[in-house]
Amino acid sequence: FCRRVRAWEIMNSTSTDGAPLFFSERPAALMNPESAKEVIEAVKDLIEANGKPAMIIIDTLHRNFGGGDENSAADFGLFLNHIDVMRAELGAAVIIVHHSGHGAAGRSRGSSSIKAAMDHEYCLTVEPDKRRLLTCTKMKDAPEPAPIYFHLRGVEIDLLDAKGRADNS
Repeated sequence: FCRRVRAWEIMNSTSTDGAPLFFSERPAALMNPESAKEVIEAVKDLIEANGKPAMIIIDTLHRNFGGGDENSAADFGLFLNHIDVMRAELGAAVIIVHHSGHGAAGRSRGSSSIKAAMDHEYCLTVEPDKRRLLTCTKMKDAPEPAPIYFHLRGVEIDLLDAKGRADNS
């Protein structure tokens, strides 16, 4: 993440030093009630000094799911219940990054209840010309926004890679 944040800073000619931006150093088993509670308490500890969070990003669902089976509607329901508690207690939007299926790139992998439970779902694909296409695949209670095309640009950053060479992101 530090490479991506540094690239963003360079591209936007600004610094995130002192910004209320926090990254977990380990995944959380959010299907587990105790682990989900630990995450909520850790965020609450940050609120006094930094204010309420606007957004919490879980990257990725699989990495933070825990010991359950993402193909199981029951296991995903348990995970989602903990996300709902997080949203309610912290008053923040929660974004869950998830991967497409191996055989069906047009849908997320795992239980079909994943999409059914989401308020909004977006799919990011790489076009043959290397443009990225962000498409809304589900929008609850609002019109779907138009698809967006964009290109990624590499940025040389002032950090070194593991071999001591200039790095980029």
